[in-house]
Amino acid sequence: MTNLIDNAHHYAGGATAIRLDYELGEFAINVDDAGAGVPSDEREAIFERFFRGRAAHDRRLVRGTGLGLALVRDHVRAFGGTIRVLDSPEGGARFQILLPLVEEGPE
Repeated sequence: MTNLIDNAHHYAGGATAIRLDYELGEFAINVDDAGAGVPSDEREAIFERFFRGRAAHDRRLVRGTGLGLALVRDHVRAFGGTIRVLDSPEGGARFQILLPLVEEGPE
């Protein structure tokens, strides 16, 4: 979560909203930012190690190594979830984490 919020702050600017929801049997965490969004041709690549999108290259002070979103993806996968980037309903990008709900059985 820290990586997603930090990216929204540094690369998108403006307000960041974090929304929790339940969608089709999964717990959804949506991080919406007020930036320009993520170009459709970069939406898969931004989760690869060392990939730096256009937003990172457009800054005078370039930060990071391109590992943050790859690490987020790896952590989400470790919990059986998925992450994707969409257009936010308010404009900007929505990073959505979907985690399966696990029912606890008797111990």
